[in-house]
This record gives sequence, structure tokens and C-alpha cells, in this order.
Amino acid sequence: MPGDFFLDISVKSGKLYIEGKLIKNGVSEGKMELKFVKGKADNPKVNGIVLVEGGKENTHYESYKGMKQAMLDA
Repeated sequence: MPGDFFLDISVKSGKLYIEGKLIKNGVSEGKMELKFVKGKADNPKVNGIVLVEGGKENTHYESYKGMKQAMLDA
């Protein structure tokens, strides 16, 4: 599914949380590992990854959400 995805990611006491859920073995030797796994439909495609300190409020999340809703309403 094309589009932007906004996830709240945090590391607390050496443990990785995504959207508040603990990710088992998400941090190893102080590094977060990102794996791309082939799904049923196709290989995953990523054009970019942006990490922003502070959370969604420091991104264009609200305007993006409004634009997506406007497209659904059209």
C-alpha cells in the first residue's frame, strides 16, 4: 500500500517500543535493526526513512492525515 507511515518509536532502558509495544530483540549492541521480509504480494519497497526526534508533532503528520481524508471524501 503506497503512502507514508508514521510510527512512534522509542528506546527505553535498552528496549525498543513501536506504538508502545515492546519489540523483542529490537535493540542489539545499542543498535536498532530494520529487516525487510518478502510478503505474500511482493518484495517490500521503501523510498526513504526519516527519523524525527520528539514524535509525530514534529512531522507533517496532521497535514498528511488531512490530505488523505480529503482524497477519500472526493
